[in-house]
Amino acid sequence: MCGETMTGRSNENEQPNGERELVGNVISAQLEHFRHTDPPCRGVELPDGVLLRHTQSSSLYFYLKTVVENGAFRTNVFATDSPYDRQKAGIGMVITPMFESGADRTHLEKVETMIRGWVEFVRRDPKGERDFQSFTFEDR
Repeated sequence: MCGETMTGRSNENEQPNGERELVGNVISAQLEHFRHTDPPCRGVELPDGVLLRHTQSSSLYFYLKTVVENGAFRTNVFATDSPYDRQKAGIGMVITPMFESGADRTHLEKVETMIRGWVEFVRRDPKGERDFQSFTFEDR
């Protein structure tokens, strides 16, 4: 369903070893989570994030760039129509204090909500209704 996962851990960031390891764990958890969502995503793990392909869209990709900053997980979420231009459109940022109870799960849920919102925003209307709604202004 999701395909194979590739892992790449090179070009170590300027983060301390403990933070790098923590970010690596978050990135791995993100990939694993989205591989098992409904619908599942195909994904590739990168040193600083995850590249996902929405399997029910012809060309919809998400890039999740994650860091640990000021005691919080921070994931910048990007959407694109090409895996070669990962940061084409920033759709938002998710920040979760990492010392909260259930921070990992909470962070994943926030990221998933953002991605699902974008998928809904860009999806084609299956009923074939108009793409745009026009509005009229009343004369004053």
